[in-house]
Amino acid sequence: MTTLIPKIDFKNGGSTPTGAINRAINLKLEEVVSVLDFGADNTGTTDCFTAITNALAAFNEIYFPPGVYKISTNLTTAYGKVITLAGGASFSVDSGKTLKIQSEFHAPTNQQIFSGAGTVTGIRVVYPEWFGAVGDNATDDQPAFQKCITCIRDSAGSSGGQCYVYLSAKRYALARTWTIQMSAGYGIYIQGANTLLGGTALVALASFDFSNGGVINVEGGTGIDTIIDFSLRGFQIVATTSNVGAGIVFNQISTDSIQGLQESLVEDINITGFNYGILMYRTRLINFNRVSVWNDSIASGFNCCVQIKDTDGSETGVVTGDMTWTDCQFVSNSSNTSGYNVYVAGKSTSGGISGMRFNQCIFYKGAVQLYLQAGNNSGVGDIWITNCQFDGPQSQGIYLNQIGATSTSNIGDIHIDGNYFTAANGNCVRATAAKQNRINSVIITNNYSAGVGQAAVNLEYCAAVNISNNLFSGCSWNVYLGSALNINNSNEINIIGNNFGIAGPWDTPQGGFYNMINLTGTGDYYVVQGNNSCGLASSALIYNTTGAAHTSITGNI
Repeated sequence: MTTLIPKIDFKNGGSTPTGAINRAINLKLEEVVSVLDFGADNTGTTDCFTAITNALAAFNEIYFPPGVYKISTNLTTAYGKVITLAGGASFSVDSGKTLKIQSEFHAPTNQQIFSGAGTVTGIRVVYPEWFGAVGDNATDDQPAFQKCITCIRDSAGSSGGQCYVYLSAKRYALARTWTIQMSAGYGIYIQGANTLLGGTALVALASFDFSNGGVINVEGGTGIDTIIDFSLRGFQIVATTSNVGAGIVFNQISTDSIQGLQESLVEDINITGFNYGILMYRTRLINFNRVSVWNDSIASGFNCCVQIKDTDGSETGVVTGDMTWTDCQFVSNSSNTSGYNVYVAGKSTSGGISGMRFNQCIFYKGAVQLYLQAGNNSGVGDIWITNCQFDGPQSQGIYLNQIGATSTSNIGDIHIDGNYFTAANGNCVRATAAKQNRINSVIITNNYSAGVGQAAVNLEYCAAVNISNNLFSGCSWNVYLGSALNINNSNEINIIGNNFGIAGPWDTPQGGFYNMINLTGTGDYYVVQGNNSCGLASSALIYNTTGAAHTSITGNI
């Protein structure tokens, strides 16, 4: 005889819900199939391989009640199945054994569910807490973080979509590098719970071992493994000991590289107090959005908020670039003469750095705020710096420095437009080259300043430069010696329609300079037209000692 259960009453003492029917107890019980129905041991004593295998062979959805399930035999659960763990359920995997979960997987997110010396792989969405992370700002959570990546890297063919590591609103302490190694066919997405107080923080302990890289290493590979997309979003990286190591390192491993199919994303990240906030080699196609690096606590010694390289010195023919930096903030210490906000260094033989977009970024304090450097046989080019703010006392705003002695070393195709410079003790834009004409094709237009301690633009050994429609107010480079624009040993220079404002009420000028424009050394092909000194020049407007045969100098006041 079939026993029937009564109609379900969803309210104590209430009426029967409309549409509820009588059903057989055995049918009701079959809706949830437990591994205990197949003889699994939930005390952590006996291997559950056979029970789990038989349960998944018979049913598509399996439930694990609270308890510990021992895995002493290699076990792979199939794609298309569904595994659900109750609160308090967990797996203990023996040393040398692997539990590979290719099934759809559901478990509480804030408890440890994997223990033992064995390996767990196959799950595409994971939480560090599953592997033992505690987030107490003291315990080293790096092993748990690394197990997340190990799990995801072996998830080809598993159920699920994008591969995610979700970080809770905790302060996770780390004592060694968390390596995020890409693999062919999928990217890894790290998602935190925001950078604000009460959000997610990765804290480098005072004992942190930086010998293998930064707090986070993002590593590509060779061949197809280089072509991958990834994202890092919504967390802080904090140094306990100031001015050591790096926050994030891209491609620490020699010869590896990362090249996305589209721009990977680094967004809403704050990095504080490292020798290098971000250190990058051999990387292409990344969108940095709302990333801030603060090194304002570092008062001395070489440090960079961001350093971008094409090589670590051992490779040739490597290109870094094709990336954007939007709404980012880079903060250095105003008293540190060796502090760089962003340092772009091309060093590779037949390689270089190409395709950088800095848009709406804030560069605050520091010795050099944006430094572009090209070494031997390396090029730095196709760089756009637009609508940015260079703020606070610093030696240089934007500095282009070609230092290589070889003929293939150059800096070119630089677009500097719509930027704001304030309280600059040095130049708004400076460009120097070791060989003549090795800095070329530079556009400096529509920029404005409020206070410049030296020449607003200072060029040496450059060619094909347009300086037009800029408002450089408050120039005050020694009224008796300096010039607002200084051009030395350069060719093909257009200086058109610039205004050197008084930075105050019209009847009480602030600032001043000796010459408005200084043309010296050897050079030819100059057009200097329609520039306005605003009466601040104490000597000749245009001081030209070049002997250039081809010049047009008209309409300047």
